[in-house]
Amino acid sequence: MINVPHKYPYAIDDNGKPIFIDDITQDNRRNSHYHCYGCGAELFPVLGNVREHHFRHQKDAICDPDKYLHEFAKATIKQHFDESQKFIVQYQARQICKNKPVCRFAKEYEWEECEKEGLYSLNLKDFYDTCTPEKGYYQILPDGKKRYIADLKLTNSQDSKKAPICIEVWVTHECTEDKKQNGVRIIEIKVSSEKDAKRALIESDDEAHPIRFFNFKRIVKIEPNRIFQHVKIMPSIKGYTIVTDKSRCDEGLVYDPKGENEVIYSCIVEPDLLEILYAAKCNLNGIRKQIGYFCELGHIRLKDEKTINLSCQYGRYSCPCHYYKYSRRKAEDFLKQYNIPHWEQSEQT
Repeated sequence: MINVPHKYPYAIDDNGKPIFIDDITQDNRRNSHYHCYGCGAELFPVLGNVREHHFRHQKDAICDPDKYLHEFAKATIKQHFDESQKFIVQYQARQICKNKPVCRFAKEYEWEECEKEGLYSLNLKDFYDTCTPEKGYYQILPDGKKRYIADLKLTNSQDSKKAPICIEVWVTHECTEDKKQNGVRIIEIKVSSEKDAKRALIESDDEAHPIRFFNFKRIVKIEPNRIFQHVKIMPSIKGYTIVTDKSRCDEGLVYDPKGENEVIYSCIVEPDLLEILYAAKCNLNGIRKQIGYFCELGHIRLKDEKTINLSCQYGRYSCPCHYYKYSRRKAEDFLKQYNIPHWEQSEQT
């Protein structure tokens, strides 16, 4: 503790909430009282035209800046929890679709959504409704029962058996090893300034400003959420009609017995590209669609019995050219270029 008139940008207002010095006006300056997070003493807004605006103590006040920062961070995080509908945290985990062991898509396509490493998002308000500062909890250790104090303890008021989550603010001292290893889930955030207390709780190994998660599950089951395109060609009066629709892997897939050919696209593509990719697949299956891209002549047109090196104007569209000659190699190369997986009708048994 230091006997100096510390200058702080935040104080506690009459309602017990954080208030920023820039939110102080001449009116509420006179009609309200402000107190320090660190020592509880009254603070006075300084709104001069020369010095930076700040709250100050009495000249003889004794206050610990580290305690101020620690208490401010706790109050800020608690306020965010209490006043927000969502309280999102993110930490590194392997995310595995719960249907992967029995899912045909996972076996044949190996989509990224089936299993991936990365930040896993969790809304803690879905599981907890109470945030209590300086709350104790007990753990049974090999050498006996031991009591810990959490800076902030998240609990469920409707389910006393729900394991708590503790949030620890690290200003000068990080969590002790026995606290980390006691099995309780802990989120530790390094706070060096008021700005740090407002950060999103996203796991980070940043040496200067780490946010650490202890005792969280690193393998989590997630709901199926892959969106794909289901494309099929159907008989019509004009010949064939391409039908496309978007589906989700958790909805399954029912093949239409009237469909002469069906394709699964593991990514969503633009309609024009989708049509030419599908045309390539149709051609490989013997359903001829005369597309400029698949012409053996290499996109040249013949006129007046002379060869003119011009790009075929039909390109990805149906080509009425009298000299059109289908190239299976070009169709195969086109599909390979986009690495489009597919199921043929014969594979649907």
